[in-house]
Amino acid sequence: MYIKLETNSELRNLLAYKIAGKITTSEYDEIRKELEKAIEEHGKIRVLIEIGHLRFPEVGAIWDDLKFSMHHIRDFERFAVVGDKGWEQWWVNIVGKMVPADAKYFDLSEQEQAWYWIQGDG
Repeated sequence: MYIKLETNSELRNLLAYKIAGKITTSEYDEIRKELEKAIEEHGKIRVLIEIGHLRFPEVGAIWDDLKFSMHHIRDFERFAVVGDKGWEQWWVNIVGKMVPADAKYFDLSEQEQAWYWIQGDG
């Protein structure tokens, strides 16, 4: 499941989500549509994702995410992941090297810093 988080930011190109449990293909489609709409309206977007106890998503959601990511690889300005697992940090480090966006991992204890970073200039 996912919850869209309130950003309380003046940045119109900032989207934030909390994901936990198992993401279904239909839930991923909802998120993808919101991201595409924001890209269409603002060009580059910033995304913050807080990861809870995430279970492996449906195969369709993984495939859709891969297609979306490849199509919009240049449409992300910043990408932050807040979590508490080593694989999440590993994933952000790998993705950060493949995309031309700033990507950064934050531990759950650094949640406030993640929000400052995603909204900041430097």
